Amino acid sequence: MWKKDWDQLQQHFTEFWQRKGFILSTWNSSFQTERITCPDPENVLPDINSIMRFIEEKDRWDQFYLNPELVAQQQRDALCRALYPGDLMPFAYCDWGTISLAPMLGAEQHFGKETVWYTHKNAPVSPDNDRPLVLKEDDQWYRMLRELARIGTARAEGKYHCGFPAVCGGLDVLAELRGASELCMDLVLEPDWVKEKLREIDQASREAYLSLYDIMRADGGSMFHAFFMVWGRGKTSLIQCDFAALISEEMFREFAVPSIRDACSCLDYSLYHVDGPEAVRTVDALLEIDEIDCIEFTPGPKVPQGGDPKWYPLYRKIKDSGKCVQAVEMQASEVVPLLEALGPEGMYLMVNFQSERELYDTLEAVERFR
Repeated sequence: MWKKDWDQLQQHFTEFWQRKGFILSTWNSSFQTERITCPDPENVLPDINSIMRFIEEKDRWDQFYLNPELVAQQQRDALCRALYPGDLMPFAYCDWGTISLAPMLGAEQHFGKETVWYTHKNAPVSPDNDRPLVLKEDDQWYRMLRELARIGTARAEGKYHCGFPAVCGGLDVLAELRGASELCMDLVLEPDWVKEKLREIDQASREAYLSLYDIMRADGGSMFHAFFMVWGRGKTSLIQCDFAALISEEMFREFAVPSIRDACSCLDYSLYHVDGPEAVRTVDALLEIDEIDCIEFTPGPKVPQGGDPKWYPLYRKIKDSGKCVQAVEMQASEVVPLLEALGPEGMYLMVNFQSERELYDTLEAVERFR
């Protein structure tokens, strides 16, 4: 394992999930350097940069995202050139989609340098143009994601983790198949149809998750989820409903909470992503779901970020309910004040470190909270 103190980090995660300890990491879970830091640099292919330059010049990012061997090698090359002190974890992405179930059920998937996105114009689903939303073994996107996971996991060779992709179900997936505006109307005019589609989507999500878990789990059943970077000794996953920003708390309880409960029912550890200030109104409903272990809040670009005292009451409310908290987009100077104010138990801090020196200084400063 390229993470020399991996045993210690496993213990930190175990204590975090038990609401006894904390995790201090950074958004990409590594600190990039120009030098090769891994013990076996002979595995770095010298022509990887020229391949990536060619793809960028041609603006053919599908040739990267849909090439499992290239994705695995590019990620390994990047991991070779990074530092992993403290709770920072070496892991590779095999997929960058945030709603990767959507193309498996009919959405179109598009690729750019910085992001992956979806459209529904060619195969929309609606009450008047209905079809069963079923995960098919021969679907091209399902086959591709499993191949990306298989090759990424094999290429990791136990030296780092291949991060699990986001195959959540729920309203976010249906919005990509139907259209967000149309789905908002359906919640009012066709609520029974929406609930039927959500049941189909959630079943497909579970099937995809379990299939990928069989490919990607480590010995003993542990795994690492790429988005929001969580490791657990069992089935571990992100859960989200970004669509929540468009609806009331009452509609969230009616349409989203059943999907969230269903997702949690097959997991050992779960992290729910609250996306933006407009979704904060859903937190009370989330706190009523005993199966959710951790709640992460992403403030968004126009408000104070995750380490600001503005959010302390929200974090305290989540902790008081018995759940863990992940605070993101923090500055190093905000770490110690937050731990002093809220306590370290069950906190996961994602910090935007500006230098190696700042990273090591912060690690030293938080040792008294262990």
